[in-house]
Amino acid sequence: MERSALLAREGPAEMRNHSILRRSRRKKLAIAALVLLVLIAAGFIILVRHWPFTQTAVAAALEETVPGKVQIGAFQRTYFPGPGCIAEGVVITGNGAEGSPVLILVQKLTIETGFSDLFRNSIRVVRAEGLRVMVPPGSGLNSWSSQSRSPSSNRVVSRFVADGAVVEFERRGRERAPLRFRMDRLTLLQRGSDSPITFQTELFNPEPPGQITAEGEFGPWKADDPGSTTLSGSYRFENAKLGVFKGIAGTLSSVGKFSGSLARVNVEGTTAIPDFEVKQAGHRVSLKTRFAAVVDGITGNTVLHSLDVRLENTSITAQVNVKEQSNREGKLTSVSGKGRGRVQDLLRLFSKDSPPALSGPIRFEAGVTFPSGHRPFLQKVAVVGDFSIDGVRFSKAATQTGLDTLSARAQGHKVKQASDAPDVAGDLQSHVVLKNGIATFSGLTFQAPGASAQLSGTYNLINERVKLHGSLQTQASLSQATTGVKAILLKPLDPIFKRKSAGAVVGVSITGTYAQPSFSIDLDAHK
Repeated sequence: MERSALLAREGPAEMRNHSILRRSRRKKLAIAALVLLVLIAAGFIILVRHWPFTQTAVAAALEETVPGKVQIGAFQRTYFPGPGCIAEGVVITGNGAEGSPVLILVQKLTIETGFSDLFRNSIRVVRAEGLRVMVPPGSGLNSWSSQSRSPSSNRVVSRFVADGAVVEFERRGRERAPLRFRMDRLTLLQRGSDSPITFQTELFNPEPPGQITAEGEFGPWKADDPGSTTLSGSYRFENAKLGVFKGIAGTLSSVGKFSGSLARVNVEGTTAIPDFEVKQAGHRVSLKTRFAAVVDGITGNTVLHSLDVRLENTSITAQVNVKEQSNREGKLTSVSGKGRGRVQDLLRLFSKDSPPALSGPIRFEAGVTFPSGHRPFLQKVAVVGDFSIDGVRFSKAATQTGLDTLSARAQGHKVKQASDAPDVAGDLQSHVVLKNGIATFSGLTFQAPGASAQLSGTYNLINERVKLHGSLQTQASLSQATTGVKAILLKPLDPIFKRKSAGAVVGVSITGTYAQPSFSIDLDAHK
């Protein structure tokens, strides 16, 4: 009403001016709309002619990323709610030649993005369903990267999802099944082509079988030098069953963090095995470790430059090196360390006796090596070391009583009954070499008040056969020391000394088995 009144008061000139202005606005709007339609049409034509999600373009992009030839079984473009595509039956072979090994299989590959992302050279999400990666034996990141080409596009995948993916490492020897890692969850996130990739994964580790959860950052990838690619993050390894390794058992858990480059990954963490067991011994013990290591992510070689072990009440400090064996399959683990604690803790690992035959504080220093493979643990582990036990005591009452009686009579004390002898402890030390399940002792010395023995020989941990020879010296004459000697270094010794001159040295031998030992003396060896 007000507008009509206003126009009524205006003259013809003013009305003509308003009409001209309206026509001018309409004309400008029409021109703008036409220009916009032309631009949209031109953009649509350009997108159609240069559509990034064609079967040829997707195959070329995959071949730039992975060294090999790409084949796609079925392909479908998608436009709504955003541009993308679906590729099914994707197969990537080594080099495309007939008979080339299959490296990657994808049941369904889905690519989704927005129209605005096309101008930012970005893809919102890629989903790989039924992804399976097969790594031939002897293949490594260096060989893969040397065969791949530098991508012609810096297009960034903001989110990559491959839940349920499987990675298989084929092993030499057709009889050996591939090492199969199943990733229940795998998500990769990236902000830009020069930004690191953030990863989150939950995977099943095959050896030892257990669940790993890890998260962190990786990259950006250095194709010309994969080893310099940086990474960092944390992990949790749970319910790992050690029983798959021949000779040992237990359930391992570990937590830790890692950082550095792919060729030099610094790892710090802890492990706990509350029920560790050497199967032949049959005893479960608590084993905990704290470690700091350097891992070569390309070769798998590992150096633990700091390893603190807690075995029940025994502490061990060690260094560990894991590397490829020369001219052999698998890894060789080398350990050097020293420790102190209780000898009974160590004996529970290797002896069936319960309680262990010996008890007492022990100090030791040793080097240990064992290769990978399917031989029993006690047959493949090798040890070279020295140990000393101060105040050793025997768990069997008869053995300990025999030591008490021997010590008393060796000092010249008259002991009518074994129970009258005072309780004593001995000192034991030796150099030992363990190889192929046989421990070889040299410089084995056992000392108790009034008596000392020096022995050398072997003890077979597999069949428990013992062969020890040496001499026994008593402080008193043999006429005062007519008693048995039992368990010189883990085994009973019961020689009967005949009357002879004061202060004597006699030859002694221990043979037979641990359960049924045989003792003998050589009285001609006395001095």
